[in-house]
Amino acid sequence: KSILSGDGDKYLYSKDRESRVGGSAIKITSLLNSKSLDIYVNMLQELDKLFTSDSRGRDLFLRDACGAFTAKLNRFVISTPGVIGYCLYPYRMEVAVLTEHSMRTAIIATKLAQLTGMDSREIMAVTYGAILHDIGCTELPDQMRNFNKRFSLDEQKLYKKHVLTGVNIVKSHRFLPREVLLIIGSHHEMLDGSGYPLGLKADKLPGVVRAAALANAIDQALYPLNSGREALKLPQVIKELPHWALHFDPRMCAVLIKYFEDFIMSNRVTLDDGRLAEIVWSHTAYKEPVVRTSDGEIIDLNKIVGLNIESYSI
Repeated sequence: KSILSGDGDKYLYSKDRESRVGGSAIKITSLLNSKSLDIYVNMLQELDKLFTSDSRGRDLFLRDACGAFTAKLNRFVISTPGVIGYCLYPYRMEVAVLTEHSMRTAIIATKLAQLTGMDSREIMAVTYGAILHDIGCTELPDQMRNFNKRFSLDEQKLYKKHVLTGVNIVKSHRFLPREVLLIIGSHHEMLDGSGYPLGLKADKLPGVVRAAALANAIDQALYPLNSGREALKLPQVIKELPHWALHFDPRMCAVLIKYFEDFIMSNRVTLDDGRLAEIVWSHTAYKEPVVRTSDGEIIDLNKIVGLNIESYSI
């Protein structure tokens, strides 16, 4: 009930995070754990088949494996505390860029669908559609599919065609829910009509599409698909979300702000000097949070040049 009402995973934060061990040492725990990280990585490897196979292998995955995979990912998102953290953890694994992006987008979109009270059928459709939202990118030329360089103007035009290409790839699979095709075809549309390919406005964009579109934009802010764009950190995304309400669903933006704030507070992080710490204060007016290290030092990262959060930790 706490999660569904928009309180994120806040109820999981316990007082033992504050307990002192061995004098001044602080016991720092995390929402994340190695077992759930292993499940996440295994699912990434499974999903990678969709984005690295030839067209025949891709169609086989869509026909035989995608439904079961969607159900498994859906259960993982709904039942795993701090699930957003697995999108932020620096695992070491070689998978396609589109695999990582689609997995993270599906996790954020599914959590958003859950937080905004969608029914189980709608949440499953969001998971399914978010997994497949960029399936059209599998038809891009090899030099574009890795997203390792900034697109030229001609390449940008070609990239925008991935939306309709994706619809054409999956439309023959009649077992897919109608909402999945809507998500694939509309995940770059904006509420004010400034998106593509059709410039649809709010009244033409159902909730399942809005959830996937916002999740896609958030992941591309955290992990830009094209070089030349600066990657934002989660506190920066929280600060930007109120300004996104012109293009994306305002209620969904507000729900995600609350969820992300609840996640980062009192969660374990690794600083880029190798120290473990816990976020103890964060505010949208500031770029960086305040952390407390395992030896009890309080650090305002806004005031320390050259010290940053490297990752969220198990």
